[in-house]
Amino acid sequence: MTIATVRSAAAARVPLAHALDLGPEAWDQLLTRSGLSNPFLTWAWYRACAVAVPAAEVDSCHAVVLRGATGDLEAVFPFRANGDRFWSVPVPGVVWAFGDLGCPDHLDLLASPEADLDALVGALETVPWVVIRLANVAEQAGNIERFRAACERRGWTVRRSRRRNRSLKSPQPRSRSQHRSNRRSSLRRHRPKANRRKNSPRATARELNRRGARVVE
Repeated sequence: MTIATVRSAAAARVPLAHALDLGPEAWDQLLTRSGLSNPFLTWAWYRACAVAVPAAEVDSCHAVVLRGATGDLEAVFPFRANGDRFWSVPVPGVVWAFGDLGCPDHLDLLASPEADLDALVGALETVPWVVIRLANVAEQAGNIERFRAACERRGWTVRRSRRRNRSLKSPQPRSRSQHRSNRRSSLRRHRPKANRRKNSPRATARELNRRGARVVE
């Protein structure tokens, strides 16, 4: 008798150095399958950033590596845990692995169309963060939209705001037409509301931090 088994997608949080050890071929093949064309999502870009920053900063970077049922690489989400402020309250946060280094723009999540992003989002549950900020996202970031949907399915509240892209700075004043708008996805997990007396933004932020709530921008 033959018993057939079906493997599901598996996501693992690993040091970014381990994700880079997958090599340029694996990353570039995934980029081709994703249908994206962005130099800031390539293995070469992340490798160059890793060489340019201190070793301690590289050590603080991680990645969620997602493999499909067949073992193929389906997604890579490089990130870095750092301190952040939410409504002026210090909280632990997560950003893209190298932030604004090199002024990356029009970013999206490196993932294939078949990637199970529910599994990828599930891997973030074990990361100690309160706020995630994904800046410099493209206007039409399809995989970020799928990422948001996966977060919603986990019961998180998703919001989006438009903010100025501050990755490029000039000593000379710039006209409004020269500025680029930047969209950030924002997710907030449902939590019981504070009472009216404690409903100020800063009090709410402190309560979110105390309860271990999570917000992603």
